Amino acid sequence: MRRLIYLGYYIKKLERKKFLTFLEYVNATRRISRLKLLVDVLLSSLKYNISLLEYFQFRFYEIRGKDRKTWAGTGYMYEYQRIMNPPGKRVILDDKTMFYRKYGEFMRHTVADIEDLKRLPDLADRLLTNPSGRLVFKVYNGKCGQQVVIMSVSDIKSKGLLSFMTANGYDIVEEYIMQHKLFMELSPRQLILCGYSHN
Repeated sequence: MRRLIYLGYYIKKLERKKFLTFLEYVNATRRISRLKLLVDVLLSSLKYNISLLEYFQFRFYEIRGKDRKTWAGTGYMYEYQRIMNPPGKRVILDDKTMFYRKYGEFMRHTVADIEDLKRLPDLADRLLTNPSGRLVFKVYNGKCGQQVVIMSVSDIKSKGLLSFMTANGYDIVEEYIMQHKLFMELSPRQLILCGYSHN
């Protein structure tokens, strides 16, 4: 019964234009009929607890049987999060400012919120002179990298860090983290999924 409720949610939230684009693409390139695809999408959603778009994003049309069980879709992750992060305790993970206040002592890079910048003027100088030469700006309730902006400190110095954050609605600023040189060899581009950056 729960899977049917999830399916109803997926249908309600479905980005229909994107779904149809995926459907037409797979139909044209894989020569799988639309009806067969639609049936497989619905059955996969019910059986593997994935959203309708995830069927295409995970390329389920190429995957069979036991390999499909190795993918964690939206429904699976929702249930996992309910167990690992109970709703009553989840607020601290949904609020970046609150998380920073609670766990800031464990962060190895420089992080500040607006209140810190008002209280500790030297903190702005430390952020603006960090070794990476870049800053990461976030809103307190952003998800999946949305509303994250990476900027050069040279673009911020003339505007003033606190003024820039206030004018643009940012709650948190962090020193940009340079990944280890071995990781840079493996993947020289540092990407923010679902977000964008200004360099």
